[in-house]
Parts: sequence; C-alpha cells; structure tokens
Amino acid sequence: MEMIILLGLFALNACVLYYTALKRYSIVIVLDIAGLCLIVALAAMLVLLENILWILLAILTAVLVFFIGRWYKKRQRVNKISHHEVIDVETKEVYHEDV
Repeated sequence: MEMIILLGLFALNACVLYYTALKRYSIVIVLDIAGLCLIVALAAMLVLLENILWILLAILTAVLVFFIGRWYKKRQRVNKISHHEVIDVETKEVYHEDV
C-alpha cells in the first residue's frame, strides 16, 4: 500500500510540473493539495503523523505570518496615500485633505 501512495505522489508531482509549465495554476493548486493529503496518508501508515503535523503547523504559521505582514504593509501604504497636503500658491498655507 505504501508503494502505491509513493507512486501516486510521483505521478502527482509530475502533473504539477507539467501544469506549472502550461501556467494552469488552479489545477496546480488542486494537485498540490492532493499531494499533501497523500503525504499525510503515507505518514499515518508509517506512524510519522506527529512529526508531519508539527511540520505542517510550522508551514501554516509561516504562511499566515506572511499574509498578515503583507496585509499590514498594504494598509500602511493606503494610509500614507490617503492624506494629501494642498499648498495654496498665493498664501503658501498648507491644507491637509483626506481622499
């Protein structure tokens, strides 16, 4: 049974590379998720599930930190852009306007 799962992983990875070359990213995402499921199934068969879960948890944490950081930087950029200063040419006074 383990050999069938390993052959399935090999075939999935070959399909992922093929569809990545064709730039069909939605299919690649589905195949990657299926590959992760096969890895978990293989780990459960080989009694390595605890180690795999810690690794998957670490990867999930890293992905969440990446997306939260990206969202935070985008929010700061929007806040900087939304405040404009308008200078009156005749009186040289500075007015702050919100967009």
